Amino acid sequence: MDYLAQQQPLLSKARFEKLQTALGFNFKPMGLLAHPAYGPKVIDCIMFDWMHIYLVNGLFNVLTGLFLGDLHENGWKNPEIQRFADTFTWPARLRGAAPKDVLHKRGKSDSLKCSASEALNFLQVLRTYLVLWVLPQCNEDMRNACEVWLAMCKVLDALQKIAVGDGFSAVELQALVKGHLDLAQARYGADSFWVPKCHLALHLPLQLAKHTCLMSCFVHERKHKIVKKISNQVLDTSRAFEKSILDDVLHGHMQQLADPAFLPGEGVHLVQPVRPAPAKLQAELRRCWNIQGEIMTANQAVHAGNFAVSAKDLAVLHLDGQRLVGRVGYHIQADASCWSHVTLWKHVHGAMFTLSEDGQDMPEEAPQHWEGVQEDMQDISKEDGQDSVFCTKSHMNMCKLQARTQDQKKSSGAKRQGKGKVPLTAEQVGILFRTLVQKVNCAWAGALCLLQLFLGDRADAARQASTEWFRNLNPDSGNPPTVAIPDCNDKTTVREVYLSKGFAALLWHWVLEPLKGRDERSSWPHPGQNLHSALLNMKPVLLFPGRVRGGKDRRNWKKAMSEKAYYDAVRSAAGIIQRERAQAHRQGGKHPYDDVDLDRLGTHSMKKTCVTELCEQNVSPAVISQLTGTTEEVLLCHYYQPSQRKQQEAVSNGLAKVVAAVSPKIPPQEASAESYGYCSHCGMQRKSEWYFCPKCGTKFHDMA
Repeated sequence: MDYLAQQQPLLSKARFEKLQTALGFNFKPMGLLAHPAYGPKVIDCIMFDWMHIYLVNGLFNVLTGLFLGDLHENGWKNPEIQRFADTFTWPARLRGAAPKDVLHKRGKSDSLKCSASEALNFLQVLRTYLVLWVLPQCNEDMRNACEVWLAMCKVLDALQKIAVGDGFSAVELQALVKGHLDLAQARYGADSFWVPKCHLALHLPLQLAKHTCLMSCFVHERKHKIVKKISNQVLDTSRAFEKSILDDVLHGHMQQLADPAFLPGEGVHLVQPVRPAPAKLQAELRRCWNIQGEIMTANQAVHAGNFAVSAKDLAVLHLDGQRLVGRVGYHIQADASCWSHVTLWKHVHGAMFTLSEDGQDMPEEAPQHWEGVQEDMQDISKEDGQDSVFCTKSHMNMCKLQARTQDQKKSSGAKRQGKGKVPLTAEQVGILFRTLVQKVNCAWAGALCLLQLFLGDRADAARQASTEWFRNLNPDSGNPPTVAIPDCNDKTTVREVYLSKGFAALLWHWVLEPLKGRDERSSWPHPGQNLHSALLNMKPVLLFPGRVRGGKDRRNWKKAMSEKAYYDAVRSAAGIIQRERAQAHRQGGKHPYDDVDLDRLGTHSMKKTCVTELCEQNVSPAVISQLTGTTEEVLLCHYYQPSQRKQQEAVSNGLAKVVAAVSPKIPPQEASAESYGYCSHCGMQRKSEWYFCPKCGTKFHDMA
């Protein structure tokens, strides 16, 4: 403002207006910004709206238009993509912003014209289309264009996480924003892509660091519709026009505040209109659940995330460590609890599910508690496309032919391997631990992963670990370290077992010097968590406390970390490892996880790893049963999966005598001076100075 004050008397009116436009400020000598006391403070409060930067004639619209031009030139036309988008059935709360007709009547490289909400939904559809149809068969140039556009998708994913309060640092956001801008400028050039909003986007990480949040105008823009709806009914604008509109707006706002349906912190509840459930439904529910009070029903219910989910919507449920997809039938409220009837869909392959309008081919039909419904169908697919959550009927028909061949190849192997989580080798555990700590930035998840492995128990038991469980963690105590596991749940066996001295020393080291993640936000023990004092004074303190609801990294010291949070961290690490493995394969190399089905990597893999490693070391099943609190029959049937190395050794050593019996004998004159026959156990050609076979360890009796 001082610079504008200096330039005003020196420049012409036209040049001064251009200067104001370039600087982004209108100079008013008597305005607030020019006031010597208040002006600078007002400027410090400025925050750019990421919604307008990216989604309202913004970077998403410009870059998507250029990217659609690349798709068009390589054979993926706009009408084909629009037909794919039109096949999706959207949840009730998103149906008004479905991306319909966004590609009709546009040039091949024109900027995308749509609302901000339509842009977010179209992003999900186009990303799914790329993963399913473009990336598997495109050339290198088209793959480069996809990487540029997907880099921008990562930025929008991060901005949406920040908007709902998920932890995301300014440094991470800065790397994503700068990365996608550099890629876009390198591909399309400054003339085609670079607009002033590119510069504004670079300020978002700085404003996040300063204000710890990024506000947007989504709600404000939606309120415009309320004013327009009222003003369109006012025909006489000559008398108190503005006041009459504001009166109606205020009354409507007060009426909405009187309805607590969408107020934060109201928990799970039905949304008006709420009515008594049909008589037949009430009779059946009373018979099954012995309900005495009145049973109410509604077309919509709000879960803990303050999102309304309607009947006939699709929902993703996390139950017992599994991710399931189903259709919501109805919502009820009985005895102060809300429940939803969800019909689960049977997973067929990839993004395909068995579905039916009448529910005859559904694998299961049972009421599930509403807290199990964690999200609706806005998240159509993950970024890497390996775990899409639903598909339309036409999409399923398009996938069937491709999926049938792959299913036939995998069916025989799947029958032999069975279901359940996959065990890991020691090297693979080390990679998973480092990925959780450094790349997922969850130091607590890395420590919990190792603790669960060394306890040989389920995730639900390990997450509730407390300082009062442990004895003699300090290596200087001179006594063997032990763990007394209490009755945590219905499946945990009460027992006291020995803990590995090496791992106990490692835990003690972390208690004194916390395990650090990628940045200062992640460490274990958490800041303010004094495990050292608790262990010395035998005070019960949770090792892995959960978060305060709605808080940013604020810990609830009396509540253990949820099993879902632990599972999500492991699945995030699996996704990172999967991308690293794909990168290694593209470069013609190998990866330590080549023999692991990462879709089966979960929290239960740690117990399976513990049992498998102990069995590989020929530890007695009775000892393993005592350590893990699991019967020998269950261990051998469900937990022990022999490694490929063990199978190779069994075949080589077990059949070595047959190999030796059928191998040709080398005449003495043809044998080398160093050879001395064959080992009778493994068939390896031996040398004269050997007393033992270096391969199998068999003692040569003729050398005694």
